[in-house]
Amino acid sequence: MLYFLVQEVSAQVNVLGKQGYLMTPASRWDNQKRDVVLGMAYIPEHFAINYFMKKPYRELMVHGDIEVFDFLRVGINLTYLPEIPQRVGVGDRHIDFSLRVWKEKKWRPSLMLILTPPAGLSDYLNHNAVVMSKTISWNSMDRFEFSIGFGMDKSLYQRKLNSQGRRFDLISRRQLGNRYLNGFFSGMKYNPSNWLSLMLEYDSSDFHAGANVIIWKRLSMQVAFYGFEKWGGMLHYRFPLEIKPRELRRYEKKL
Repeated sequence: MLYFLVQEVSAQVNVLGKQGYLMTPASRWDNQKRDVVLGMAYIPEHFAINYFMKKPYRELMVHGDIEVFDFLRVGINLTYLPEIPQRVGVGDRHIDFSLRVWKEKKWRPSLMLILTPPAGLSDYLNHNAVVMSKTISWNSMDRFEFSIGFGMDKSLYQRKLNSQGRRFDLISRRQLGNRYLNGFFSGMKYNPSNWLSLMLEYDSSDFHAGANVIIWKRLSMQVAFYGFEKWGGMLHYRFPLEIKPRELRRYEKKL
Protein backbone atom coordinates (compact mmCIF):
# COMPACT_ATOMS: atom_id res chain seq x y z
CA MET A 1 0.00 0.00 0.00
CA LEU A 2 2.83 2.42 0.84
CA TYR A 3 4.47 1.69 -2.51
CA PHE A 4 1.17 2.43 -4.29
CA LEU A 5 0.77 5.75 -2.46
CA VAL A 6 4.29 6.87 -3.31
CA GLN A 7 3.75 6.06 -6.98
CA GLU A 8 0.52 8.07 -7.07
CA VAL A 9 2.11 11.05 -5.30
CA SER A 10 5.15 11.20 -7.58
CA ALA A 11 3.17 11.19 -10.81
CA GLN A 12 3.50 14.98 -11.29
CA VAL A 13 4.67 16.20 -14.72
CA ASN A 14 5.48 19.65 -16.17
CA VAL A 15 3.91 21.56 -19.09
CA LEU A 16 5.85 19.48 -21.64
CA GLY A 17 4.71 16.20 -20.09
CA LYS A 18 8.04 15.35 -18.45
CA GLN A 19 8.42 14.15 -14.89
CA GLY A 20 8.83 17.46 -13.06
CA TYR A 21 7.08 20.49 -11.62
CA LEU A 22 5.53 23.44 -13.51
CA MET A 23 7.96 24.43 -16.27
CA THR A 24 11.06 22.55 -15.12
CA PRO A 25 11.83 18.81 -15.33
CA ALA A 26 12.99 16.34 -12.68
CA SER A 27 15.09 13.21 -13.13
CA ARG A 28 12.76 10.90 -11.19
CA TRP A 29 11.56 7.75 -12.92
CA ASP A 30 8.31 6.94 -11.17
CA ASN A 31 7.02 3.58 -12.25
CA GLN A 32 8.52 0.14 -12.50
CA LYS A 33 6.40 -0.45 -15.60
CA ARG A 34 6.14 1.45 -18.85
CA ASP A 35 3.45 4.11 -19.06
CA VAL A 36 2.16 6.98 -21.19
CA VAL A 37 1.29 10.54 -20.12
CA LEU A 38 -1.13 12.65 -22.17
CA GLY A 39 -2.21 16.18 -21.30
CA MET A 40 -2.76 19.83 -22.10
CA ALA A 41 -1.36 22.92 -20.39
CA TYR A 42 -2.34 26.60 -20.60
CA ILE A 43 0.56 29.07 -20.42
CA PRO A 44 -0.12 32.84 -20.20
CA GLU A 45 1.33 35.21 -22.78
CA HIS A 46 4.31 36.66 -20.89
CA PHE A 47 5.62 33.20 -19.95
CA ALA A 48 5.02 31.48 -23.29
CA ILE A 49 7.71 29.09 -24.53
CA ASN A 50 7.00 29.50 -28.24
CA TYR A 51 7.78 33.01 -29.53
CA PHE A 52 6.07 33.21 -32.91
CA MET A 53 7.91 35.79 -35.03
CA LYS A 54 9.61 37.12 -31.86
CA LYS A 55 6.25 37.85 -30.21
CA PRO A 56 4.66 35.88 -27.34
CA TYR A 57 1.05 34.71 -27.36
CA ARG A 58 -1.09 32.73 -24.96
CA GLU A 59 -0.48 29.06 -25.72
CA LEU A 60 -2.00 25.65 -25.23
CA MET A 61 0.67 22.97 -24.99
CA VAL A 62 -0.53 19.48 -25.90
CA HIS A 63 1.95 16.92 -24.65
CA GLY A 64 2.64 13.22 -24.66
CA ASP A 65 5.39 11.31 -22.88
CA ILE A 66 6.07 7.62 -23.57
CA GLU A 67 8.37 5.37 -21.58
CA VAL A 68 9.93 3.20 -24.28
CA PHE A 69 12.46 1.45 -22.04
CA ASP A 70 13.30 1.69 -18.34
CA PHE A 71 16.06 4.16 -19.30
CA LEU A 72 14.41 6.06 -22.19
CA ARG A 73 11.39 8.34 -22.47
CA VAL A 74 10.22 10.06 -25.65
CA GLY A 75 8.45 13.41 -25.35
CA ILE A 76 6.13 14.76 -28.06
CA ASN A 77 4.64 18.28 -27.94
CA LEU A 78 2.35 20.44 -30.04
CA THR A 79 1.97 24.19 -29.48
CA TYR A 80 -1.40 25.76 -30.32
CA LEU A 81 -1.82 29.56 -30.29
CA PRO A 82 -5.57 30.27 -29.98
CA GLU A 83 -5.17 33.99 -30.85
CA ILE A 84 -3.67 33.40 -34.31
CA PRO A 85 -4.70 29.87 -35.38
CA GLN A 86 -4.98 30.89 -39.04
CA ARG A 87 -1.31 31.94 -39.12
CA VAL A 88 0.31 28.97 -37.36
CA GLY A 89 -2.11 26.15 -38.12
CA VAL A 90 -1.41 23.22 -35.80
CA GLY A 91 1.63 25.04 -34.40
CA ASP A 92 5.23 23.99 -33.73
CA ARG A 93 5.89 20.31 -33.24
CA HIS A 94 8.63 19.05 -30.95
CA ILE A 95 10.21 15.73 -29.97
CA ASP A 96 12.91 15.02 -27.39
CA PHE A 97 14.51 12.11 -25.57
CA SER A 98 15.01 11.73 -21.82
CA LEU A 99 17.84 9.34 -20.90
CA ARG A 100 18.23 8.04 -17.35
CA VAL A 101 21.95 7.97 -16.50
CA TRP A 102 21.56 6.44 -13.04
CA LYS A 103 18.90 5.76 -10.45
CA GLU A 104 18.52 7.46 -7.12
CA LYS A 105 20.02 5.65 -4.14
CA LYS A 106 20.24 6.38 -0.43
CA TRP A 107 22.98 9.01 -0.68
CA ARG A 108 22.99 9.56 -4.43
CA PRO A 109 20.58 11.67 -6.52
CA SER A 110 19.16 10.44 -9.81
CA LEU A 111 20.60 11.89 -13.01
CA MET A 112 18.96 12.40 -16.42
CA LEU A 113 19.85 13.91 -19.81
CA ILE A 114 17.31 15.62 -22.11
CA LEU A 115 18.30 15.73 -25.77
CA THR A 116 16.45 17.34 -28.70
CA PRO A 117 17.30 16.39 -32.29
CA PRO A 118 17.28 19.33 -34.76
CA ALA A 119 13.92 18.65 -36.38
CA GLY A 120 12.64 21.90 -37.86
CA LEU A 121 13.30 25.40 -39.15
CA SER A 122 11.79 27.25 -36.17
CA ASP A 123 11.38 24.77 -33.37
CA TYR A 124 11.36 27.07 -30.33
CA LEU A 125 10.87 24.15 -27.96
CA ASN A 126 14.36 22.79 -28.66
CA HIS A 127 16.29 22.30 -25.43
CA ASN A 128 19.16 20.17 -24.19
CA ALA A 129 19.67 19.83 -20.46
CA VAL A 130 21.01 17.76 -17.59
CA VAL A 131 19.06 17.45 -14.33
CA MET A 132 19.46 15.58 -11.05
CA SER A 133 16.89 15.01 -8.29
CA LYS A 134 16.88 13.78 -4.69
CA THR A 135 13.92 12.71 -2.56
CA ILE A 136 13.70 12.86 1.23
CA SER A 137 10.92 11.02 3.12
CA TRP A 138 10.46 11.09 6.89
CA ASN A 139 7.23 9.09 7.19
CA SER A 140 4.76 7.19 5.02
CA MET A 141 3.13 10.36 3.66
CA ASP A 142 5.37 13.45 3.90
CA ARG A 143 7.88 13.64 1.11
CA PHE A 144 10.20 16.36 -0.19
CA GLU A 145 11.95 16.42 -3.58
CA PHE A 146 14.58 18.84 -4.86
CA SER A 147 15.98 19.09 -8.40
CA ILE A 148 18.70 21.17 -10.01
CA GLY A 149 19.78 21.29 -13.63
CA PHE A 150 21.45 23.18 -16.43
CA GLY A 151 20.09 23.92 -19.91
CA MET A 152 22.34 24.78 -22.85
CA ASP A 153 21.85 28.20 -24.43
CA LYS A 154 23.05 26.92 -27.80
CA SER A 155 21.02 24.58 -30.03
CA LEU A 156 21.42 23.09 -33.48
CA TYR A 157 18.92 24.49 -35.97
CA GLN A 158 18.26 23.16 -39.42
CA ARG A 159 18.52 25.76 -42.18
CA LYS A 160 17.08 25.33 -45.66
CA LEU A 161 19.23 26.62 -48.50
CA ASN A 162 17.76 27.41 -51.93
CA SER A 163 20.24 25.45 -54.02
CA GLN A 164 22.46 23.68 -51.51
CA GLY A 165 19.97 21.60 -49.57
CA ARG A 166 20.11 21.99 -45.80
CA ARG A 167 22.70 22.75 -43.17
CA PHE A 168 22.88 22.88 -39.37
CA ASP A 169 23.89 26.00 -37.45
CA LEU A 170 24.67 26.39 -33.75
CA ILE A 171 22.52 29.34 -32.65
CA SER A 172 21.87 31.07 -29.33
CA ARG A 173 18.36 30.25 -28.15
CA ARG A 174 18.06 33.57 -26.29
CA GLN A 175 18.67 35.49 -29.52
CA LEU A 176 15.69 33.68 -31.04
CA GLY A 177 13.49 34.63 -28.11
CA ASN A 178 13.60 31.24 -26.38
CA ARG A 179 13.46 31.68 -22.61
CA TYR A 180 12.98 28.03 -21.60
CA LEU A 181 15.76 26.35 -19.55
CA ASN A 182 18.62 28.66 -20.57
CA GLY A 183 21.23 28.17 -17.86
CA PHE A 184 20.69 26.90 -14.32
CA PHE A 185 17.21 25.95 -13.13
CA SER A 186 15.81 24.24 -10.05
CA GLY A 187 12.56 22.99 -8.56
CA MET A 188 11.19 21.56 -5.35
CA LYS A 189 8.06 19.68 -4.39
CA TYR A 190 6.43 18.83 -1.07
CA ASN A 191 3.74 16.16 -0.68
CA PRO A 192 1.68 16.68 2.50
CA SER A 193 -0.66 13.86 1.40
CA ASN A 194 -0.93 11.14 -1.22
CA TRP A 195 -3.13 13.32 -3.49
CA LEU A 196 -1.56 16.82 -3.16
CA SER A 197 1.77 18.30 -4.32
CA LEU A 198 2.98 21.85 -3.60
CA MET A 199 5.71 23.20 -5.90
CA LEU A 200 8.18 26.07 -6.22
CA GLU A 201 10.71 26.47 -9.04
CA TYR A 202 13.09 28.73 -10.95
CA ASP A 203 13.11 28.04 -14.71
CA SER A 204 16.31 30.06 -15.45
CA SER A 205 14.20 33.19 -16.07
CA ASP A 206 11.37 33.41 -13.52
CA PHE A 207 10.08 31.93 -10.28
CA HIS A 208 6.79 30.00 -10.30
CA ALA A 209 4.62 28.34 -7.67
CA GLY A 210 1.76 25.89 -7.94
CA ALA A 211 -0.12 22.85 -6.74
CA ASN A 212 -1.04 19.51 -8.26
CA VAL A 213 -4.09 17.47 -7.22
CA ILE A 214 -4.81 13.85 -8.13
CA ILE A 215 -8.50 13.83 -9.02
CA TRP A 216 -8.96 10.17 -9.79
CA LYS A 217 -6.07 7.74 -9.49
CA ARG A 218 -4.42 8.54 -12.85
CA LEU A 219 -6.02 11.92 -13.67
CA SER A 220 -4.32 15.03 -12.28
CA MET A 221 -5.00 18.77 -12.30
CA GLN A 222 -2.34 21.44 -11.86
CA VAL A 223 -2.75 25.11 -10.95
CA ALA A 224 0.25 27.38 -11.60
CA PHE A 225 1.05 30.95 -10.55
CA TYR A 226 3.63 31.95 -13.17
CA GLY A 227 6.10 34.58 -12.02
CA PHE A 228 3.70 35.22 -9.13
CA GLU A 229 1.79 37.33 -11.70
CA LYS A 230 -0.34 35.17 -14.03
CA TRP A 231 -2.40 32.03 -13.56
CA GLY A 232 -2.17 28.89 -15.68
CA GLY A 233 -3.13 25.26 -15.40
CA MET A 234 -2.86 21.75 -16.77
CA LEU A 235 -4.71 18.44 -16.96
CA HIS A 236 -2.90 15.18 -17.62
CA TYR A 237 -3.76 11.50 -17.63
CA ARG A 238 -1.40 8.58 -17.12
CA PHE A 239 -2.05 5.02 -18.23
CA PRO A 240 0.12 1.89 -18.51
CA LEU A 241 1.31 0.47 -21.82
CA GLU A 242 1.10 -3.03 -20.41
CA ILE A 243 -2.44 -3.85 -19.25
CA LYS A 244 -2.95 -7.08 -17.32
CA PRO A 245 -5.81 -9.45 -18.14
CA ARG A 246 -9.10 -8.52 -16.49
CA GLU A 247 -9.20 -11.66 -14.35
CA LEU A 248 -5.71 -10.97 -12.96
CA ARG A 249 -6.62 -7.34 -12.16
CA ARG A 250 -9.72 -8.50 -10.28
CA TYR A 251 -7.64 -10.99 -8.31
CA GLU A 252 -5.04 -8.36 -7.33
CA LYS A 253 -7.78 -5.99 -6.10
CA LYS A 254 -8.95 -8.66 -3.67
CA LEU A 255 -5.49 -9.03 -2.13
